[in-house]
Amino acid sequence: MKKKVNYLVLVCLLIQMLAPLNVINAMKAERPPTSTINSNQNLLTVESLSKAYGIAETEILAELTKGYTFLEVHTALQQEDAGQPLGELLKQLNPKVEEKLEQMDYSAERFIEQVDEKTNQVQTVTAQTYGEFVEDSGKTTFVHPSLLNLSDLPTVTDSAYGMLSSRTASSDKFPQSYDEFAVKRLNMNADRAPYGGSINDNVSTINGTLQMQSTDMSLPGRNGMSFTLNRNYNSSDAIYYNKKVIQDNVFEVIYYPKLTAKLFYKYSGDPVTHGSASDFYFQPYYFSWLYHSFVQFNGQYTYWSYPLNRAPIEDFNNQFREELESTYKFDPANPDASLFMIKDDLYLSGTPLMAKAYTTGKVEEYPNSKKPVCYYTDNFGNCGEFKYAYGNQVSEMSQEKRFPIGKGWSWDIPYIETKSDNKKYITLFGGSTYELDGLHIKGYPWKDLKLTYDGSVTVNDLTSSYVLTALDGQKQYFSSEGKLLQISDSYQNNIQFEYSYVSRYGTVLTKIKDALQNEIKIQYSSSEVTLSQGDRTVKYEKTKDPQGNKELLSQVTDPAGRKTQYVYEVASAPFDLVGSYKKKDNYVALLKQVYHPTNARTDFSYDSYNRSLGTTASETVYRVKAREDVITYAGGTESKSGRVDYTYQGDGGSVQKANSSFATTINNGRTQTTYSYDKVYIDDNTPEVFYNTQIKQDDGVTQTTTAMEYNRTNRWPSPTKTTTKTVQGASSSTEQVSQRTYDEYGNVLTETDPANAVSTYQYDAATHLLSSVTAPATSGLNSYMELERYPVTHGIKEVRVKENNAAGALQAHTSYTYDAFGNPTRITIKDDAQDIVVTNGYGTQYQSAFPTEQSVQVTDAAKQNTTVTQRFEYNPATGAMTKFTDGKGLVTQYEYDRLGRATKVTQPDSSTFRYTYNDAANEITTVDPTGVTQITKWNPLGWK
Repeated sequence: MKKKVNYLVLVCLLIQMLAPLNVINAMKAERPPTSTINSNQNLLTVESLSKAYGIAETEILAELTKGYTFLEVHTALQQEDAGQPLGELLKQLNPKVEEKLEQMDYSAERFIEQVDEKTNQVQTVTAQTYGEFVEDSGKTTFVHPSLLNLSDLPTVTDSAYGMLSSRTASSDKFPQSYDEFAVKRLNMNADRAPYGGSINDNVSTINGTLQMQSTDMSLPGRNGMSFTLNRNYNSSDAIYYNKKVIQDNVFEVIYYPKLTAKLFYKYSGDPVTHGSASDFYFQPYYFSWLYHSFVQFNGQYTYWSYPLNRAPIEDFNNQFREELESTYKFDPANPDASLFMIKDDLYLSGTPLMAKAYTTGKVEEYPNSKKPVCYYTDNFGNCGEFKYAYGNQVSEMSQEKRFPIGKGWSWDIPYIETKSDNKKYITLFGGSTYELDGLHIKGYPWKDLKLTYDGSVTVNDLTSSYVLTALDGQKQYFSSEGKLLQISDSYQNNIQFEYSYVSRYGTVLTKIKDALQNEIKIQYSSSEVTLSQGDRTVKYEKTKDPQGNKELLSQVTDPAGRKTQYVYEVASAPFDLVGSYKKKDNYVALLKQVYHPTNARTDFSYDSYNRSLGTTASETVYRVKAREDVITYAGGTESKSGRVDYTYQGDGGSVQKANSSFATTINNGRTQTTYSYDKVYIDDNTPEVFYNTQIKQDDGVTQTTTAMEYNRTNRWPSPTKTTTKTVQGASSSTEQVSQRTYDEYGNVLTETDPANAVSTYQYDAATHLLSSVTAPATSGLNSYMELERYPVTHGIKEVRVKENNAAGALQAHTSYTYDAFGNPTRITIKDDAQDIVVTNGYGTQYQSAFPTEQSVQVTDAAKQNTTVTQRFEYNPATGAMTKFTDGKGLVTQYEYDRLGRATKVTQPDSSTFRYTYNDAANEITTVDPTGVTQITKWNPLGWK
């Protein structure tokens, strides 16, 4: 054989030096520390304000989420009146923020499903208790009748209320159908064009959503079976409630405003001290009911009755009830500030009094008045057909309790979910969601994943019901409830997931464990989630939104104590699935600001957009308009940079029964990049397919256009042909064309580069794993590489490189032997006269997870065989190398901080490199073995 070393041999030889080189390269490429900057920089941060004014950081973040600016918070804290809470100071500074909040109601109580309220208990108040009964004066008057007005309905008086009833009864004002196409598509979140989908702070060029990812902890695992716990934010997942359609009866019902009453002296206006007026309640009176308040003062009492008899109206899905309640305004934070609806002049125990009744933002149903509406009755008085309608409704999102880490946030962990309509959906790593038709993954473009029934795995008393198997042999096991229990490779190296019951959230993830028994433990409370792994801890802090409904992730503290803080805007996101005259209210927690540990922040702004959800259905959504980095100084000035603007031509998120095209343009002030897409409708039950057809970059001088073509017949989302052309002024480059073909498993079959050189890939007919590669070499010949695999595990056993084709002369031959865990224990590189053997040992002290010894047999100039042995030691919790002994017995040792950053390297001669990370000053100090000190500083934006 020729002494010719191909790339596979080089890879094999590099293995022996991989671990120590990784450590050294990691130190050279060390990212700048991300923590607070020294106060002498005169920068303002949430943390600096907290320390300076003795106020909790979460309180500052809560005020920012209400809508106040950071500079407004600073100004309010500077005011001398320290006796007032921060919220009151901000109200005085910018009252428009509270006014805006008052116009929205996203409180939890608002969205609790309405049920028939129980009739008030009959009050058995007697003269023996309160003395003498006195007739009501009958002088009740409406002080603010405008409170009874609806925006598009007549004033609610005796006659007008009757008009409302006749209006609703005379025609079907409630929807008699719904957008079935929209409902089918609600839960689909297909892969969004994997070729060029998300860039620039992960703003989707498909639908404009903001997507963020942060890695919180990792487990090293064995033989590459590691696990990284990624925390993701997606603004489309930050919606408050699921959208759904209900069908129910139309009811006839009588509504009265729920009133609370207070008693005053008539002339002074002071509240009485020896009397009271109860809230209005219903009390039976012969064959009807009275709606009144019980009023008593100094031994006399009376019943103050509501002055109007309300007529019945038709209502469905509480639509009119909600309109009435929104009309009866009430401020629970300040009831005394509410206007009162009615008043009554009273005279009890010789004293002139005035009773006032205030709205509470609620209504009362007249007892026994609610009954289904009948279209017609038969001769016996029985209903022949009840009146039904369709309505928009909301329901709690299971994601909130599956991953209770804050609205819009989740961990990147697959699961299977069963919706209320009994349809099942699978969410894969990366967040793509597909409907399951039995075990078939509808709309998934490739055949590399297979879902089957399985009951072979039990983790913490939960047994698997499904297994998702990939071509490489990796398996994901799910419980009957869809919880991920275990990830396994072909050698049974496992990552396991354990769940426990937490009273507030139900059964949630509480432990992740690798094959070495390293664990990430997770603890929950209403305000915190704590991740712990050995001596490292990550803490999530949560607050409630401004109206106390949903949990928001406000702050994350990493193992080094560095904090990242999040501020949101709660925005209205109403929807309609049934063609109602009024959309159903919903809300979304948009991530508005990220305060980085570097003392900089990133601001995001959004534009609202009315998105089509189907044939007639629609929803208000928000697309990112711009992002910008900001540094705030103590003097009140701000430095802004890194602005990126997003503009949209069309909407990739819309749902319609037709093909469409759209584009998104990203402008960073230097380069304008436009992503163009085609969106292809398949059928009502299959998600659309997205094709990124063109990427065009223009910096004002040079325009580069890349066009992509696809196999649309098979709906494969990866490009088959890519053409790139650059134009500068009057000159243009030659088109650079690359082409690929694929099989139905997503494997590349052929690849043609711009020089028209063709590489061909073949795969095993049973496993669909790579079996051979034919690639251009030199002098018009090809290099042919064939792979032989072990049965069952399908690990590579032999690699042979031949000249031109399978029958050509053998040029290189490498064989591999593995242990029971899939670790390569022996690599033999065959050459003309001798074999080069690389032997790897995996110590039992690390449960065979890391290579602890590597021996390479080499031949010197005198043709004498020598074995060179290297040894390695590790931190088993992280997999970081702590000691390296080279072939001459020379030792290099490594030390790290809790973030895995190298802090000290001790060389064989005992000299050291030391690395000190001053997170407060955002700098790294390096001291070399001669004592020379180098300080590297970064500003809050990461610039040196």
